[in-house]
Amino acid sequence: MCPRFHVDWVAARMICSYGGSGTEWLPENALDRSKLGMGSGGQPDVQSGLMTDPTAIKQMPVFAVGLMKGEHGEGNEGRGLAHRSPMPADAQPRRLLLTLDML
Repeated sequence: MCPRFHVDWVAARMICSYGGSGTEWLPENALDRSKLGMGSGGQPDVQSGLMTDPTAIKQMPVFAVGLMKGEHGEGNEGRGLAHRSPMPADAQPRRLLLTLDML
């Protein structure tokens, strides 16, 4: 899936994890947007400076339905939700995920 924090280039995405762990996301105050994508210099999220507060990572509960605004949402340019797939764990090595994109 997507192991690094990123934003989606859609208007909005509905997301629900039916198995495994839920999607992780960062609140705006814990994120340096200049380090998203190529701004990371190829470094992992924990080293690039993207996360200004690594303890602020949030996680959607399994079976919760989330609506994430993306970069192409009207008036939302530069403010898409930064999110990533959680790292697989021995107890939950796989995920069952449903996403619906509003383009």
